[in-house]
Amino acid sequence: MKEDEVRKTAFAMPLTSPAYARPPFRFVNREFIIVTYPTDPAALAAVVPEPLLPADPVVKLPVLEVLSAIHILTDLSQVDGEVVHDDLRAAPV
Repeated sequence: MKEDEVRKTAFAMPLTSPAYARPPFRFVNREFIIVTYPTDPAALAAVVPEPLLPADPVVKLPVLEVLSAIHILTDLSQVDGEVVHDDLRAAPV
């Protein structure tokens, strides 16, 4: 398979047997629970991979204080997203 063909067809890995189907995705009776809590900014920065930067503190450290919690039950469709970081882009020489 040529590089340009990979760029046109790749959306998930492994390339020849993707882990999930192509979007759009349809979710029926999808349940979300969103909990917001504070974290140690230094601990967060240590686990966020480059080139990403932490925007707001989010952790899997023990929860000591809950700032807010939201429960959502919904039906939704998810279409193609925006490419933020393209691992297939040719690396600078």
